Amino acid sequence: SACLVGSEMCIRDRNIFYVSTILSWAQTDIGQVASKGAVLGITAKWDCDLDRDINNCLPTWTSERLDDTQSSVSTGFNYRKTDYYYVNGTRVRDITKLWGIWMIFSISGVGRKFNIVALTMTVGSGLAFMGIAALITDIVLLKISRPRKRFKEAKYTPVNPDDEMSALLPKDINGVMTVSYTHLR
Repeated sequence: SACLVGSEMCIRDRNIFYVSTILSWAQTDIGQVASKGAVLGITAKWDCDLDRDINNCLPTWTSERLDDTQSSVSTGFNYRKTDYYYVNGTRVRDITKLWGIWMIFSISGVGRKFNIVALTMTVGSGLAFMGIAALITDIVLLKISRPRKRFKEAKYTPVNPDDEMSALLPKDINGVMTVSYTHLR
């Protein structure tokens, strides 16, 4: 299960939790980990829309047990510590087995905010790329490709100068009117 900060199980603006609460998120209790220890993975995930009130930007906390509870060798979290000392000139060794709860924290998150400048730059760049794509396509088809004569004929079609609509069309340097098509017939 999870804890949303601000609920009765969690304290807002603080990373203060009872160990029993963290263990309950991992579906275990203090009785199960008291004698052998445990390794817990605790995760805080932030998902924030910064266009809204910052007080609504709250993490979701989860916990899970990472150690193998079914293992017969060594469950939980434990280690042995050796202390050497001398008693009446004789070297003595004490081995102490220690156990506890090892907590591994992982914090991740996403923050989003709308920005009109970024939007206009992205749209402008997209439009510019479309213009460049048309230019590059024309260069490849009209100058480099093998059937370039066929493409030129399809792109530039002569217009009848006696037509009444032809007065509206632009003329080239020699006074010849042409219409540009961007597709093949």
